[in-house]
Amino acid sequence: MRVNHHNGSRPISVDSLVSTSRHRIVLWHLRGSLDDLACVVSPTSYGYTLGLELAGESILVELQPSVERLADKAARLEEWLLAQGWTPADDDQ
Repeated sequence: MRVNHHNGSRPISVDSLVSTSRHRIVLWHLRGSLDDLACVVSPTSYGYTLGLELAGESILVELQPSVERLADKAARLEEWLLAQGWTPADDDQ
C-alpha cells in the first residue's frame, strides 16, 4: 500500500522512503518561535520509530507497527502544529 503524506505542496511517499532506507529519515521540519522541530522515522525490527526532535534533541520516540499508522500520525501532528503557529522550515538552511 502506498501512503502519501503532503508537506505543503510536495507529496511524500512514506512507504517508499522507509522501505528503501535503513537510516533516519526526516519527514517534515517546522520552525517555532524559539526552536525547530523535526519529525523523523527509522525502521526497526518491530516496525518503525516515529520521533520528534526539538532543536536536534529527541523529545519523543514512539513505536509504530505499520507505515500507514506512521504516515497518519505524522500528518496529524504536522497539521496540528501548523494550526498552532509553527511554520515550515526552509529546506535551504
